[in-house]
Amino acid sequence: MTADRKRSVPARALRAVAWLSSAWGVLGGLTILLAREVPGTVFTKPQLPVVLQDQLIVWELLLLAAAVGVIGSALLLLGALGQGLLGSPSARWFRGGLFAILFVLLAGYTASWISFAGGGRFLDPEMVDFFLVSPVQFAQHAIHIDPWTSLWFPVALVIPPLVLGIGVPRFLDLVRWPGQLVAIALAVAALFYGFSLAPGEPSVDRASVVLGGQFLPHRPVTDPSAGLVYSSSELLEISRDDRSGPMAHAVAALRDRYFDEPPVVDIDDSIVAEFRPQIPIEDWVSAVEPGKAKRWNVIVAVVESLRSDQLIAFGGDREVMPNVESLAEEGLSFLDLYTQASHSNYADLSILSSHYPLRSDYVHVYPENPTYPRILIYDLLKSLGWHTAIVSSQNENWGRMINYLKTGNVDHFFHSETFEGSTYVPRDDTGFAGFMKGGKRSGKIDDRFTVDEAIRWIGSLPSGDPFFLYLNLQNSHLPYETPADFPRRFGPDEISFTIRFNGFPREEVQTVKDIYADSLAYTDHQLGRLIAYLQDQDLWDRTLLLVTGDTGQAFYEHGLVAHANMVFNEVMRVPLVVHVPGGEGKRDERPAQHIDVPPTILDLLGLPPHPGLQGVSLVAPDPDPDRSRYLVAQTPLAHQYAVVRGRYKLLHDVRHEKLMLTDLQEDPGEQENLAAEEPEVANDLLRRLYTWRRHQLDYYSDLNRQRSVYPPVLSD
Repeated sequence: MTADRKRSVPARALRAVAWLSSAWGVLGGLTILLAREVPGTVFTKPQLPVVLQDQLIVWELLLLAAAVGVIGSALLLLGALGQGLLGSPSARWFRGGLFAILFVLLAGYTASWISFAGGGRFLDPEMVDFFLVSPVQFAQHAIHIDPWTSLWFPVALVIPPLVLGIGVPRFLDLVRWPGQLVAIALAVAALFYGFSLAPGEPSVDRASVVLGGQFLPHRPVTDPSAGLVYSSSELLEISRDDRSGPMAHAVAALRDRYFDEPPVVDIDDSIVAEFRPQIPIEDWVSAVEPGKAKRWNVIVAVVESLRSDQLIAFGGDREVMPNVESLAEEGLSFLDLYTQASHSNYADLSILSSHYPLRSDYVHVYPENPTYPRILIYDLLKSLGWHTAIVSSQNENWGRMINYLKTGNVDHFFHSETFEGSTYVPRDDTGFAGFMKGGKRSGKIDDRFTVDEAIRWIGSLPSGDPFFLYLNLQNSHLPYETPADFPRRFGPDEISFTIRFNGFPREEVQTVKDIYADSLAYTDHQLGRLIAYLQDQDLWDRTLLLVTGDTGQAFYEHGLVAHANMVFNEVMRVPLVVHVPGGEGKRDERPAQHIDVPPTILDLLGLPPHPGLQGVSLVAPDPDPDRSRYLVAQTPLAHQYAVVRGRYKLLHDVRHEKLMLTDLQEDPGEQENLAAEEPEVANDLLRRLYTWRRHQLDYYSDLNRQRSVYPPVLSD
């Protein structure tokens, strides 16, 4: 080895250290900056003492240092080996491949922050799986809510790889070893300077926190917005795992998914699970009594994000949806109804199938040819001669719901990918949503066009033939679009802030609620058009119309907004209003849930029950007041189960191992946790909840059962 070669070894080592330090400094500075500016991070949580905030950011920086050290060193080593072992052209290709790996890793780190800024959660295996199921629809969804994302998202992904992969190495080549030492010093100094800018109490010496590691305060910390009380250690763990940064969250997610054992809960042997044998649909048809069956038209109208308290009949204080209010006055109103899930890809299908959506430990993606049975309400009616249609304002590819809906018994299927007209575009669109509109993949159709299509299809049918229509209306989805030509009755025409899925300024809650109400009023207007058409065509007196919400909507009642998150009642309680030809107005307070919709339709039509349905008829006599209702959330934002039985509701947060028991009669806002005060009630409900969960998961993991029997019906 020559002297020049020997002297180059420490120089190369110093350059490698300088590059790794610079990489850590740049990413660490970016982390501190984003933690200060992005809502929801540890720096923006007033419930966390400043000492905890700093220690959690230090934890993120230490994990980041470890990742930079391991991954960066591996890339540098591979680069050195490749240059020594390969010829010049091959070495260039090899270095290009290493840069591509670096680009993907750094882009992933940036994308994780973008994910948190837009959706409140850093990237993890569950989030990636969720994205890969419907990547186009996911991107459209985010762009529709926040159109400016279409500009800064790709730019933000590219900057760190270019800076660290090209900019920093070129800089180090220019300044040589003195500048490399300066680069190391600047990287470390930048981190301390970032801490000095972080929000907090002026009396706190942040440098001593970083260097000395002050002890955590051992006192309870209350988060009044969540209705939960955490000890400092519990709040610290939640914030560390979910709100510190991409590295801490990724480590926690991998630990939870692959290393933590699930909780062991004894099932309740007194709850009997009935597995009814599968039957050919012809056997069910043969049980129909011809003189008893009513050949009414059936319309199931699902309104996106419809909270119960938006209707006066369900406790609202203003008239938002006058047409639905009229239906409630003259029809059936079920005042105590729960959706099965906090997110549409589960909730929508339960309304049609009468099956609980829980089918796996994590997010279930509907396969093209499911092994488990599907008995949708339109399958049954189609076998008796009903014409059938799905007319939806959304893209039914979301979560691959379309695989579940297409049973072969839908005569007409209309959604955003089959729509030939103009789809609505956000008013402040940067151009991307407009471009996507040209490919019929914008994700949402204005409800006026959806109702137009429903009316057109109904008008095309032979006179006198009964039809079934599933109508899904979406203008009330966040950010609550109302066309400019529709007069607003509640909210302002313009706002100075953005309504994102992960939040908006808390002081603007009432303004956002008013904008939301306007979007519901617009959807109600479209429903009114459909009702008027049915009346004009003499179809109204032989049409069974059901109106419900897929989910409700949160407005910071428990610290979150929108839906697809925790299973509190602002998201899970929805109205159900039923127009029955010749019926009278009635308010029914029996325990109800969405899986009861198909059995109720069959009962109202005078058709026999089907053994494959897990719900019960809501017009059957003698309802059980203590009936258990089971709820689920399996999204990147929440992994929770809940059971409502009598006056009590038990919520189990799987991700954070937290139980919450509430007395809904005394505490309808679910603010007080009674789990410690009433352990017998909490344990009883937990056993019931896990008995249901065990039977559901056992069934959907057993191919033999799926081929021979229907999903379990519990005696609970």
